[in-house]
Amino acid sequence: MHKLFLDTDILLDWIFNREFYSLPAKKIITHGEENNVLLFMSAISISDINYIACKQIHDKIKLRKLISKILHLITVQPTQHKQIIDALGSDFRNLEIAFQYYSAKEIKGLTAIITRSKKDYATSDIPIYTAAEYMKMIK
Repeated sequence: MHKLFLDTDILLDWIFNREFYSLPAKKIITHGEENNVLLFMSAISISDINYIACKQIHDKIKLRKLISKILHLITVQPTQHKQIIDALGSDFRNLEIAFQYYSAKEIKGLTAIITRSKKDYATSDIPIYTAAEYMKMIK
């Protein structure tokens, strides 16, 4: 069984139907639903999604329903003290990416991290794919 960790940018592309990026993001999430693939995201992603989405979705009830929908499809991988300490001491340029990476590393048997920005994960020892690359690879 494949286990995929979805970077926050993939989730935001899907939620906001971002031009050029939403279709591959939607395909990954649909693939997870239909093919018994476990999808994960970091706890930090929920906070980021809420922060960004509340600027565009002013209805708090609608926003909470959206987050609930996400949580029915994707498992939240905790970001705990150890992952934060590891992230702070890492070579990652972007701390948010480091938090996600070290959260993903805790998932036993993780297949890959799916992101739009592979260069952010240049030091990763976990396979990194864009959504389009992963979908092409599994065909």
